[in-house]
Amino acid sequence: MRHVQREQKLMQFNLNKRGVSPLIATVLLIGFTIALAVVIMNWGLDFAKDITKGTSDKTKQALKCTNDLDFKIESVDCASNKVVIDNGRSTVDVVKFIIQVHSGDTVTPFDTGTGIPAYGKAPFTVPSLTGVGKVVVTAFIPGAAGQEPISCAQAPREYEISPVC
Repeated sequence: MRHVQREQKLMQFNLNKRGVSPLIATVLLIGFTIALAVVIMNWGLDFAKDITKGTSDKTKQALKCTNDLDFKIESVDCASNKVVIDNGRSTVDVVKFIIQVHSGDTVTPFDTGTGIPAYGKAPFTVPSLTGVGKVVVTAFIPGAAGQEPISCAQAPREYEISPVC
């Protein structure tokens, strides 16, 4: 009998409890949804700003390579293995060059390790020019503070050697 009385009291207690009203539940759901939307929007805006800034920096670098860099291969001396590069019309310093020597189907790259200041000229010695028919030079200009040099691979200079060294 005691057991039955206890169950009846529990049932009365549970019946007296009331749930959250539908209005309050709806308001809470809307509030959580708005809060979540604000968090996602803030993340999305930061993400979009980062992407835009990265694209803007790359565009500035590409424009610097095409507009400010104006070097030429002045001469190629097969006897002394020297390639003379003139940066005389350029308004930007060159940090280093990659000189590619083309001998038939073989392309051998050579990193100069040094560059030329704006409006300067310098000879660079390559290991060998024997059998070379073309020289291609790619410039690297200074990157932003603390960044790697920028490769101006979209603006290489070519020099055809005729007859072949």
